[in-house]
Amino acid sequence: MLAVDSATPTQGVALFYDNRLIKEEFTNIKKTHSETLMLVIDRVLNECSYKVDDLDAIAISIGPGSFTGLRIGLATVKGLCQGANISLIGIPTLDAMAENVYSDNALICPLLNARKQEVYTAIYTSDSYRKNKITDYIAVSPEKLCEIIQNQLHNYNKDKVIFLGDGYEPYKEVFQQKLDKKVMCAPLHMMYPRASSMGAIAIDKYNKQEFDDPFAIRPLYLRLSEAENRLGRGAL
Repeated sequence: MLAVDSATPTQGVALFYDNRLIKEEFTNIKKTHSETLMLVIDRVLNECSYKVDDLDAIAISIGPGSFTGLRIGLATVKGLCQGANISLIGIPTLDAMAENVYSDNALICPLLNARKQEVYTAIYTSDSYRKNKITDYIAVSPEKLCEIIQNQLHNYNKDKVIFLGDGYEPYKEVFQQKLDKKVMCAPLHMMYPRASSMGAIAIDKYNKQEFDDPFAIRPLYLRLSEAENRLGRGAL
């Protein structure tokens, strides 16, 4: 199975064989996914002596995230799956990020910088190394998110919240001020979406034969793009 992530400025490709991770590439530099994604996929397969036809399934992050990054990733994977008759598995980006960390006594809160003073997020608990999503996927201000977290800490009898993702750094003063000692951060190497984490979820879905239709799958958007907003305002 191949797992592909291009939902954010980071990019990742991971290859699994027989439930084992055998190769992963991760980059977090300012190159557009349109220039590099297919090259990375080709390199990962070639270095492991595999071809696209050898794959049983390809997993792809479906968002929320960058509008452009999601479209590039989905278009690439849909083309590969349709061309080689391979199963496709879509994984929400926030679910994959939550898979990066584990804690018995803390909530897990992946954050993606949604601009406009908001983050994309959802909140999770850990249960026997599986994550349980306890809120919807939302676009929300950091201040409002702190209120939601306080309520969920009480509801689930937790005393910490673990943040990860590029939505933490721009608003860390808000989180630290309102949540104080309840705030924890993921280790640096686990702060961003990882294709290997997404692949771990996708293997479970593959074993349950839970596939997506390449013709019907769509990105998970939590709000309209700027172009759609401008169109709605009559600015285009």
